[in-house]
Amino acid sequence: MISGLAAAIVLIAIFLFMAIKVLREYERAVVFRLGRVIGRKGPGLILLIPIIDRMVRVSLRTVAMDVPSQDVITRDNVALQVDAVLYFRVMDPIDAIIQVEDFLYATSQLAQTTLRSVCGQSELDDLLTERERINLALQQTLDGQTAAWGIKVGAVEVKHLDLPTEMRRAMARQADAERERRAKVIHAEGEYQAAGRLTEAAGLMAGEPTTLQLRFLQTLTDVSTEHNATIVVPVPVDLLEQFIVHGPPPVKGRADERQSQPTKDAAKAIDPSETFAPLSEDTRTLVKYLVKMSVSEGVFAESEKRFIQRAVEGIHEAMSADQFNELIAEASQESLDRILSSIEKKPAAFREKLLYLAILAATADGTVALQERKILAESLPLLGISRDRYEEIAEDVVAESRAPKDDRGHRDTD
Repeated sequence: MISGLAAAIVLIAIFLFMAIKVLREYERAVVFRLGRVIGRKGPGLILLIPIIDRMVRVSLRTVAMDVPSQDVITRDNVALQVDAVLYFRVMDPIDAIIQVEDFLYATSQLAQTTLRSVCGQSELDDLLTERERINLALQQTLDGQTAAWGIKVGAVEVKHLDLPTEMRRAMARQADAERERRAKVIHAEGEYQAAGRLTEAAGLMAGEPTTLQLRFLQTLTDVSTEHNATIVVPVPVDLLEQFIVHGPPPVKGRADERQSQPTKDAAKAIDPSETFAPLSEDTRTLVKYLVKMSVSEGVFAESEKRFIQRAVEGIHEAMSADQFNELIAEASQESLDRILSSIEKKPAAFREKLLYLAILAATADGTVALQERKILAESLPLLGISRDRYEEIAEDVVAESRAPKDDRGHRDTD
């Protein structure tokens, strides 16, 4: 009797142990009775019929699942690796149990394929700059496919993009170029604004020139405080105008010329803006004759040019550089015989005057240079003047050169 009662108590204890179940707040139980779903129960205390009822626990908490790194080729043919994290929870325990064998594994596999698909349809720049749009597309795609399993996908976040080393270097160069472009734009904008301010400052200084001088002195003061060994001082060009000598520089090489000789022995400075009167026919003949006699082996030296210019000064005429060059061109095209034929038609007084001016032009400090003496000697037979007459004219020129000059610096040649 007692043993039977004890057996009954043991059976009742085993029955209660198998029938009574306790579920936590976040758990639900899907109950199968003889293989058929009779519903879900929980949380708290529930009773099951031993042997007849079977229970499957399902957690309703949100699951954070890592999506393994996936090899992806973007739409612009860039190979990279992408990984993500998936957040989901079970909304209907019955569907999560009877619609899919293992909802955790199925959701993980679906997330991997969806990640490759969505990233493969996007370009690299979109993956880098439009993360929110990519995450939303992943969440909507997964949620639509897992709704039939009773699963709600709350969010999908792309965690990391593993780019190739070459692509990283290219992107770094692109970023450097972009920053440099922005720096240049900012610098140019600053220069533009500074130019406007400088224009306003120049307008203010134009009304009072003294301000520019004060600013110049202030700049020198600032520079001198830096203990510099060299200070560059800008000087206005206007201050140097009185020291500038126009015209060709003096030419060295004549034994009878001195460096201290007045400007009458150098090339006459010619103002291009000055207007010159046309030369007389006698002057043109004189210049072409002297040019023809002065050319040696096709070369017309600077000393011969000054020789002819002094001859023109002797007859009190002004000759511009253009006129001189024009006569040189004409003389080079004409033959010496043609020029001499025009001289032979002139009176003897003109020929003697031409010789007088030639000797006067060649005279320096009362003497005649050796080269110019040779030129004059060769011209005597062509001019029809004897050697004795040449000596007389030369003595007159030497005496004249020692005579006082008039107010304009010319000798009296009448």
